[in-house]
Amino acid sequence: MDTEYKETSATLGLDGSAPETATDAGAAEAAPEVSKKTPPVWKWLAPVLLVLAAAAVIFLLIGRKSADDYIAELNYDNGGLVTYDNQYVYYLAPYHINSEDKRIVVYEVDPSGDESRVICKENTIKAIRSAGSELYCLGAKGSKGAPYLAHIDKTSGELTVLRRFPAETRISYFLVRNSDLFYCADGTLYKGTLESAEPSTDAVLLENCRAVHFSGKTVYYSSEDEILAYDLRSGKSQPLFSAQATQICRKGDTLFFMNSDGIFSAGCKGRELKLLAVHDSSEANLSSVFSLYNGNILYEYSTDIIGLSDIIDSLDSDKLSLRDMEKTAFMIGMAMLNGHVEYISEDGGEPAERPVCFIEESSDISDFVSGFYITPYQTYFSTDFASYSLVNPMKFS
Repeated sequence: MDTEYKETSATLGLDGSAPETATDAGAAEAAPEVSKKTPPVWKWLAPVLLVLAAAAVIFLLIGRKSADDYIAELNYDNGGLVTYDNQYVYYLAPYHINSEDKRIVVYEVDPSGDESRVICKENTIKAIRSAGSELYCLGAKGSKGAPYLAHIDKTSGELTVLRRFPAETRISYFLVRNSDLFYCADGTLYKGTLESAEPSTDAVLLENCRAVHFSGKTVYYSSEDEILAYDLRSGKSQPLFSAQATQICRKGDTLFFMNSDGIFSAGCKGRELKLLAVHDSSEANLSSVFSLYNGNILYEYSTDIIGLSDIIDSLDSDKLSLRDMEKTAFMIGMAMLNGHVEYISEDGGEPAERPVCFIEESSDISDFVSGFYITPYQTYFSTDFASYSLVNPMKFS
């Protein structure tokens, strides 16, 4: 599929001239003669090296921030259960897994020591995101589950609500950048400030958004039948592909997206479209979840209705004990809620290593996951249960 993408370029003129110096001949004649000596090499080389070192540090910081941008976006797309800053990893999990207390709270874990502590006991949080050293969340309160966006104080655990929405509002995305708050409510992308305010004061940026991905000054998003790029500076959108997308990610110069046909990659300006993973409806349903790790693509697929029917038909209930029947029913239910892990290289080939998802508490469902979370310290995956999700470290071999 070829899509025309117009590029514009501008040449900036540089006007610089060396300042002219004037010499007073009389003063020069009167001045005593001074011998000129060449300064030692280290005197002029040291400042040059310092400048180069500073430039290298700035370059690395910029590169790290760019990488963190797409990783943070992927982590939120996968469910928003895990986020991180330059010291800790934060995740949502039950307060007591092996008890009746299934409150979902926010944990902070030190990756070097692997010790976790509860930093927020608010039981209404659904997703979390970091912005620098600050922590933000999406939650839902009340009997009707009215959504809200809030800041989490890591010391006290208190929430400062930034936006409240009517109960029927669907918040599919949010992001904090500097003092700006972006969020997608009922398919419309808004921009506002972090100051507590009514949503009616926020500016509308885009409408009819299905998937949203921020990358620098560009927002990649999908409408009903197109994938587009929106320039935050000019406020203009540029169509890239005639395709649907449930998830979009830009890494470097490559754009990855997923839809009901499979997982695709392309140039970020709408060229070189390539199908990496095909959705075969006769076998399984590709989920709308994928992530990028170490030059590879992690994704999951769930068993479809036909597949479940085959599983059920193959069972001989007369030969199954009550325990086996309960276990089978549980496994089928998990198959409907979760997916199997697949792993391919970013060019669609076979990867050099494979992921190993393993849950110590219940190894029978080790192949089922609901999301992937990448951090600089550790890779995680989540597994959904009836009323909560578990976050577990992922291993590769």
